[in-house]
Amino acid sequence: MTRTTVTFKADGFNTTQAKDYSINSCCFGDDVARWVGDRLATLIGGCLEVWRNTGSSCCPMSGPT
Repeated sequence: MTRTTVTFKADGFNTTQAKDYSINSCCFGDDVARWVGDRLATLIGGCLEVWRNTGSSCCPMSGPT
């Protein structure tokens, strides 16, 4: 099993206000997850579709295929 941990510090995300759908009063991260997902989608672009159709990676960070 591979595990990757990413840690960063930013003041632009909610760390104090629980949402009505929060599991508990100190459950945060939905805005960070949305932001990371949007950025990854932009970075990857159409590579996922290429992989689905051809089995080949076109991601610039993936190295040689």
